[in-house]
Amino acid sequence: IEWYCREFSERTSIPCVLSLEEIDPVSKQINLALYRVFQESMTNVIRHAKATNVSVKLISFPDIVLTICDDGIGITSEKIESGKSFGILGMHQRINQCGGIIEISGTPGKGTKIQVSIPNPNAPENEEHE
Repeated sequence: IEWYCREFSERTSIPCVLSLEEIDPVSKQINLALYRVFQESMTNVIRHAKATNVSVKLISFPDIVLTICDDGIGITSEKIESGKSFGILGMHQRINQCGGIIEISGTPGKGTKIQVSIPNPNAPENEEHE
């Protein structure tokens, strides 16, 4: 994510502010799902948002939460709910397969927020007890 944000900023001249926590090792499925949602979100910033700033925050406890916000035009609820965006559908499918949820919201003229929450398998309340 750090490398991608640097490349993104160099390529687009859009600043990308990062706040990333270290995450204890989790499954490849969770890692890939988080990265693909992040990647799709950043692609949407380039293609659609007309943003001048992006922020990416990752926390790991008690759940793994990835939040991507931009200050662009803001996605409409019609686009979110249309079912025609393969990118959005793919994000939902990946996160659902990990037992998580994804929330996408937009405010006209203020930007878009994508927030993913996946139960952290390393958190004490999520560990299976024998």
